Amino acid sequence: MNRLQQQFFEHFVKTSARQIRNSEDMQFSFSYFYFLINESDETEFQTILERFDTDHLRSLSPNELKALQIQLNGLPLNNGQNYLFLSELNGCCNNCISIDFNATDFKLLQSSLSFNTIHNCSMTTNMIKDKCERTNRNKFEIVNDEDVSFKMLRSNETLLEQELDKLRNKPTKFICLNDNFDHGTNRTQELRLKQILNQIYQSLFPI
Repeated sequence: MNRLQQQFFEHFVKTSARQIRNSEDMQFSFSYFYFLINESDETEFQTILERFDTDHLRSLSPNELKALQIQLNGLPLNNGQNYLFLSELNGCCNNCISIDFNATDFKLLQSSLSFNTIHNCSMTTNMIKDKCERTNRNKFEIVNDEDVSFKMLRSNETLLEQELDKLRNKPTKFICLNDNFDHGTNRTQELRLKQILNQIYQSLFPI
């Protein structure tokens, strides 16, 4: 939370200074969770290659290069993509690959390519950095709507109990209760509504 507030310091200061809700306010839950999802760190180029170096020889074999190519360009691979990829690698390793446009197979690579050799291939290096350089800092899981309940709480006692009973019937991992009570209009009714609401809290989140 400190990192979020530091990055958007001015927005939080303005939000705190307002007495009523504003369209430009920082909404706590949305801003916090989206910040966690999108916060990322830069990854060193060597560390990226180590993800594909499954035999830990500090070089990429034909099979490991194929995995890298799939990460960079997705599936299905085509001859044009393979030709460009292998052609540049071929230039960086002094023609160690025998290739032509109609036979662009990673099996044509006779030996593994060292990290340094790959790093000297500017186009490939830029593609790798563009696609793989940033990694998520925080672990998170995106769940579907079945794990979320959203209830608009209104001042009708019967409807309120019906909505809250649905939570009792099918508890979910995340519950959002939106307070839309008519506060200040009927003190007696307001106390009954709070009692109903307190009962659902005790039912789902007992102390």
